[in-house]
Amino acid sequence: MSHFFTRLFSSSKHSSVGLHIAGSRVRLITLSSRDGSMVPTQVVETALPEGSIERGHIINIESFVSFFKDFRTLHRFDHVHVAIREPEVISSDPLETIPKKNVVPSATAAKATRKRYTEAFVRAGITVTSFEYDSQASARAVVPSGTKGVAMIVDIGASETSLSITSNGMAIYTAPIAFGGSMIITALTDELGISIEEAHQVRRDHGLSSSGAHKDIFCAMEKGISILRDGIDAQYIAWCGGIKKKKAGPVIDTIYLSGEYGSLQGLSEYLGASLKLRVVRADPWVNCLSYEHAIPMFSASESLLYVPAIGAALHH
Repeated sequence: MSHFFTRLFSSSKHSSVGLHIAGSRVRLITLSSRDGSMVPTQVVETALPEGSIERGHIINIESFVSFFKDFRTLHRFDHVHVAIREPEVISSDPLETIPKKNVVPSATAAKATRKRYTEAFVRAGITVTSFEYDSQASARAVVPSGTKGVAMIVDIGASETSLSITSNGMAIYTAPIAFGGSMIITALTDELGISIEEAHQVRRDHGLSSSGAHKDIFCAMEKGISILRDGIDAQYIAWCGGIKKKKAGPVIDTIYLSGEYGSLQGLSEYLGASLKLRVVRADPWVNCLSYEHAIPMFSASESLLYVPAIGAALHH
């Protein structure tokens, strides 16, 4: 599925383009300066050619270059801030490694990945202005500028979930959780005996409603979401344990939900009550614009798909 909005707002010569690559999907957003805000003027989502990327690594560079040559021409950009899904965990210990730069650490095997991406983009006629993990880009987008302390960002996709911990706006740890939103859909089809299409409609219409006639929906969904809850809880406990052991570091004060399933109605309330933590739906525009001056012309739930791209575009 592709989305292309050429003029959500009036365009500006002062623009920044953010590009996010995760799995086989490419999401691009152009933010343009308007009345002191950075507003979206172009939003694109499309698929990469099959076989061009595998697990975050470029496999078929010719296919990749050919695709982005056409993509650059169609969407009219020359410079781009790139964010990619981590090919490996930044650190095995959330208190051990704090990257000094907002780019893929050059001391790891990711250095070769960064070089390969950059060379491929150059061949496609695109200048990479910055290149980083999507955990850092997401932190820049959803953690309010100037916020001190430690937060957790949980990006919930259809097939995978990525968790990151940030300190003072810097991503310092990432880890996968063996959960995808498709588990919710499977639970609904199995428990309620409905089709996949009907399950998606139920998810959108009711979410995690536990009242009255919708209690059966809640019970079905909870079977899948409990995996997500336990995965978050395990990472939170590990963080707190590390703090206690090393007698240093602040506790996590907020969990931000993003991604395709981060907007599930009732999810933040459910996780907040279960984990006894502050859990909120991420606001990807918090560091971009004031709603008094501009309203993005697509839904809040769709905006959560573009969190890393928005954060990349905000890179200075």
